[in-house]
Amino acid sequence: MDLTIEAGTFDPDSHFLFWKPGGVPRPEPAGMAWQLDVASDLVLNVHLQPSGKPEFVQPSIGLYFTDQPPTRRPMLIKLQNDHALNIPAGIRDFTIADDFELPVDLDVLAIYPHAHYLGTLLEAFATLADGSRRWLIRIPQWDVNWQSVYSYRRPVSLPKGTVVTMRYHYDNSASNPRNPNAPPKRVMAGNQSTDEMGHLWLQVLTRGEGDQRPVLQEALMRHRLALFPNDPSAHLNLGTLLLNRSEPSVAIPYLQESIRLAPEQTQAWNNYGAALQSSGHLEEAVTAFRRALETQPDFPTARYNLANGLLAQGKTGEAAANLRLVLSATPADQAARSQLVAILVRLGGEAAGAGRFPAAAESYRELVALEPQNADYRNNFGMILAKLGDFTGAVSQFEAALQANPSHAPARRNLDQVKARMKK
Repeated sequence: MDLTIEAGTFDPDSHFLFWKPGGVPRPEPAGMAWQLDVASDLVLNVHLQPSGKPEFVQPSIGLYFTDQPPTRRPMLIKLQNDHALNIPAGIRDFTIADDFELPVDLDVLAIYPHAHYLGTLLEAFATLADGSRRWLIRIPQWDVNWQSVYSYRRPVSLPKGTVVTMRYHYDNSASNPRNPNAPPKRVMAGNQSTDEMGHLWLQVLTRGEGDQRPVLQEALMRHRLALFPNDPSAHLNLGTLLLNRSEPSVAIPYLQESIRLAPEQTQAWNNYGAALQSSGHLEEAVTAFRRALETQPDFPTARYNLANGLLAQGKTGEAAANLRLVLSATPADQAARSQLVAILVRLGGEAAGAGRFPAAAESYRELVALEPQNADYRNNFGMILAKLGDFTGAVSQFEAALQANPSHAPARRNLDQVKARMKK
């Protein structure tokens, strides 16, 4: 009855995966390889400057591999306050800020500030418990064309309780030579270069016993919700984090709110269902899993969870049908395979015990297709076929059982008995 939660393995963003002209290649420190999981999609997002004529673009990337698994796991912290970006035309010094209190001790490895053409003075600093300030970065003449990740020669150690501050200044006046608008006009937050942004990323390594990243991630999500209470992703991430921490009842309100704000989130519906089922609300959980599959019918995680919920409701046939769909999409899913095998063994045994041998044969026919090397299943299927008078089929199953396990005494005995009967 174990539930599978999408993104159930805690794996937050960890590395700066981008490059721009002028950037210097920098090998990762020992033990900090970036782990690329099987079946991952690599998406290259390219930002280009128009030249006024058609251009041929053929970007390429280089991947450098190591045989050493990661032993140190960094994490990216993001500060921002884009919602405060509403810069009137003509204003020369518009400021936004964000402050985040560290819940754990950590080392800062690298920093990446980001704004667009109106950015002028970009600052980030840490205020320690004694009130002292440590500068993290200060760029008095920001130029978006030369933005970069800045790696520290030595990590900056910051204790728990330190407040990290991002403070950015913008100039939306005609005196700003980089202002894209002439005359100036009101500028809001957005993804276009002529919009504005105010982001700060820190790459950090947490310190302390065990993996402290979930503690940091929870604090980040709560901080984000304090700034942006209608952010569905923050509600989803926090709810999922709490669910992974085996606090499903605490996770439910966050997952509910994420769905309310963005009803078509397949992952949110699936995780909501997992939290409901873990809290004992089985009927509501099944409804949530069905809703997840309405938005994405080929989502095997939700399909598997739905099958488990249906099985708990006693709807064995429907549960088996859903497990077959999981295996048709992901044949290597061992959890779904094991669950379906258990259902078929039960159905086949019940049918055989009740004398319904055709139904038992159907269950075991599927069983031996799923587990062809299981001598017990082969032997049982042979016995059922013999009961139905299919001695040729029975012999084939007994022989397959002995091929899988030459010392399987019941299969040897049954094979001899059926062959003797066929000679009569």
